[in-house]
Amino acid sequence: MPSGLSQHEKALAWARSKIGQHEVPMGSNRGPFVHSCQASTWLGGTGWPWCVAFWIKAWTQAGRKLPYRGAGAYEFLKWHQKNLPSWVVPLEKAKPGAAIIWNLGSGHLSMLDRPYSETKPMVHTTDGNVSDAVAKRVRDHKLVRGVVDPHEDVGAIKPAKPPLFEVVSSASGHKKIYVSTAGAVGRKLPLILKRHPLGVTVRRKKR
Repeated sequence: MPSGLSQHEKALAWARSKIGQHEVPMGSNRGPFVHSCQASTWLGGTGWPWCVAFWIKAWTQAGRKLPYRGAGAYEFLKWHQKNLPSWVVPLEKAKPGAAIIWNLGSGHLSMLDRPYSETKPMVHTTDGNVSDAVAKRVRDHKLVRGVVDPHEDVGAIKPAKPPLFEVVSSASGHKKIYVSTAGAVGRKLPLILKRHPLGVTVRRKKR
């Protein structure tokens, strides 16, 4: 990757270079590339929606140590709104490379690919986990739920503590719930979901 680029530019260049990478087999949320993205989060294993993981992997490749490494799009936005509100910016002020969180399916996150202009209200992004692959997308700004744009001029930020539960979701509506402990609640959750099906799967997080 060329030297002299900002972290935003490095993250976006990496993301663009992966366009066409896809799941193996398609529709599985698995495969060598997908797993490499998933491994950049604090969740374990593979087989779960990876749009947020793709964005985190891109920024990791750009040399940025991110404080929040969860894989749920809405949880990602909520954590930053509460803990790093200075990173939550209006769409028109976001730099390419920022995270765009969408009201799509059960939750989706993309990387902003070009500056947004109110005169041309479409949002151009590079996405992981769309049609089982990395691809560019163009969507209406009205679907944007929030924007997280990392600062480059700050030092290390205290890393977030993984939550007890995390919902990992996708634009297609696919959901999985991750449980961070083997405590009483964690043991009971599969039984609760079996009695009251919500279309989700339970897996364990890394310790």
